[in-house]
Amino acid sequence: MTPSDSVGRMPRQFDDRTLLSLVNTLYSTADDDSGWYRFLLELSEALGSQSASLLSHTLKADGTLWASARLDPEAVDAYNEHYYSCDPFAVGLAKLAPEQQLGVHTGEMLAPAAEYQRTEFFAGFSARFKLPRMMTAILQTADDRTAGTVTGITLIRKHSFTQRERRALQALYPHIVRALEVRRRLDMAGGIAQELSEILALLPVAAMLVDDRARLFQANDRARAILRDADGLATRAGLLVGLTSDDTSTLQAACARAASSAVGLAGPGTTLTLRRTTEPTGLRIVVSGLPHGRLGGLRHRRALVLVDEPEDGTPPSILLLQRLYGLTTTEAEIASRIAVGDDLRDIAEARAIALQTVQWFNKEILAKTGCRSRASLVRHLTRSLASLLEGRTTKD
Repeated sequence: MTPSDSVGRMPRQFDDRTLLSLVNTLYSTADDDSGWYRFLLELSEALGSQSASLLSHTLKADGTLWASARLDPEAVDAYNEHYYSCDPFAVGLAKLAPEQQLGVHTGEMLAPAAEYQRTEFFAGFSARFKLPRMMTAILQTADDRTAGTVTGITLIRKHSFTQRERRALQALYPHIVRALEVRRRLDMAGGIAQELSEILALLPVAAMLVDDRARLFQANDRARAILRDADGLATRAGLLVGLTSDDTSTLQAACARAASSAVGLAGPGTTLTLRRTTEPTGLRIVVSGLPHGRLGGLRHRRALVLVDEPEDGTPPSILLLQRLYGLTTTEAEIASRIAVGDDLRDIAEARAIALQTVQWFNKEILAKTGCRSRASLVRHLTRSLASLLEGRTTKD
């Protein structure tokens, strides 16, 4: 049976209300880790099975049972530790053509009873945990195709499953596929957001990620502090705004141009100055385009907004120095103090170590950064970190 087969008549207990309830629970799995358990439990009750499980398998010798309801935890452990490698139903699926693998199968369709009862799987797993009959919906998500795996929803009980029950599970088939895809996309979005947060946190300047409307998506600590002060740059209804309507228009237009650029690549960017009330000098802003990306099939246009703050003696990020130059934690900490002009004696005193030790670390830092002197190192670090602000010398 293929995913496109007619649903046909449902079992008596599997009416429209039951189907709608299962679909509703299924889609709740997208943002709720406990949703899969509730769905499997409801499905098990609706189709009269003793347990229901969700697993993935390569159809060779690798598989994982990663969610279940009413299944003995020891059975889960036994399958994941060993019996995935000799699962006769996976072997039966592997013998089918790829287009025949997807759909709803009963155990008898994949492993004839006479052969099944002679397998290690039956003797050591099915018989031990009293799992005699099964029915499974085999599907493949985008992630499955990339990984060379399939996903299965498996129901188990003492007596065979009927054709009506197969059609009932088939009615849920497209919804299971969509729910898994939605969860994958949300997980991917969460992962991307986390990576962006970590990257922005490393930058030694205030940095924000916006779209072509200047809607704020991510900001590091320095940027959030500036936005909280709301002196020259703030947010209103989620959008970046300036102190005046003219500044707001100029800023949002720059974001629109950068985010909507044809190639979506970071270039020199646009430099502008936003007026402030507490300082005679304004906030110098650089807006650069970023490569366009896709998430869930939708094209997302983003721009990077950097604030070139006045020199405040704030040391550069330790993690950034480590990643840029391969410095150890101690070397990066000392380099960050050197970058803002601290004397080696002051550094030694602050760290309660000998001056000779700091001098030795200074030599290591010079070697790793390719600098010949401490003055050269300060210029190098300042220039390298400032290069994150593309176009900072551009005239307004």
